[in-house]
Amino acid sequence: MGYTPSPESRSNTGVDLRHLRHFVVLAEALNFHRAAIRLHLAQPSLSRSIRALEDEIGLPLFLRNQREVSLTAAGRVLLPEARQLLAQARRTEALLGDLQNGQAGTLRIGFLASTAIALLPGLLRGFRQHFPRVHLELREMSSDAQLQALRDDQIDIGFIRDIGILPDIHQHLLQREALMLVLPEDHPFATESAIALHRLHHESLILLRREVAPASYDRILAQCHTHALKPHILMELADSNAVFSAVLAGLGLGFLFSAFAEIQRPGIVFRPLADALGDSEVSLAWRGRQEDGNPAALTFVSMAQQRYALHAQP
Repeated sequence: MGYTPSPESRSNTGVDLRHLRHFVVLAEALNFHRAAIRLHLAQPSLSRSIRALEDEIGLPLFLRNQREVSLTAAGRVLLPEARQLLAQARRTEALLGDLQNGQAGTLRIGFLASTAIALLPGLLRGFRQHFPRVHLELREMSSDAQLQALRDDQIDIGFIRDIGILPDIHQHLLQREALMLVLPEDHPFATESAIALHRLHHESLILLRREVAPASYDRILAQCHTHALKPHILMELADSNAVFSAVLAGLGLGFLFSAFAEIQRPGIVFRPLADALGDSEVSLAWRGRQEDGNPAALTFVSMAQQRYALHAQP
């Protein structure tokens, strides 16, 4: 619902904006009959409005006789100021309407590093094209940190991974990603189409820390156990760039989500695993209480749901 100004709207000077508008139209027309037609008013109503404005400011604004209407010195001084006040009022009304409709304001977004490759930029680009008056604040955070930030009203929208149903958080599934093996391009496995887990028995593994992607971390270890593989975890790192650096240095093989494979990195190749580890689900998250939601966030959610309608969660 847009903003509807009250008929009694006033400027910050206390002057009735309706009277100012009537004044401007009459000052331009210099004819009560023509001005009344432009304003869709009866001529007596326009005359009363002008008199009320003159009473408010205590000065005559028009010289009137039976043949013509002209501005007084005070009217000539007031006219450009009145136009500016009315223009500012229109801008304010438009801004209030945009705020209520989620087309202006500030939108605070938490995101995962993997979503910053293609998913997040694509959504932000479309959002900015349609709603350029919304200021965006972006924070890279883990899924758990985003959930807490949503509850503490520190962010409005989150891009989270592998979080189950929560009573106070709405979610919308955006995409599913597979875990892939990350290895140097000169590694013997680099020529193969898929790698079975049991073949990693003699390899050092480099994982993202569990707090970064707990569900995927647990799935890797569970599948290793299922295949009687005792993984040699050389290191656990906080972000994907550290994993790439360690793999390039020849320290071991890494596990990362398929979204990272969308960026070509010299010396690095991605290979799928022959053993199913289960897809990782990336979802949009926002607070479940609509009454205190940010209208801009709800606009963003609506856009994302339309773009990813096939992934809607029940």
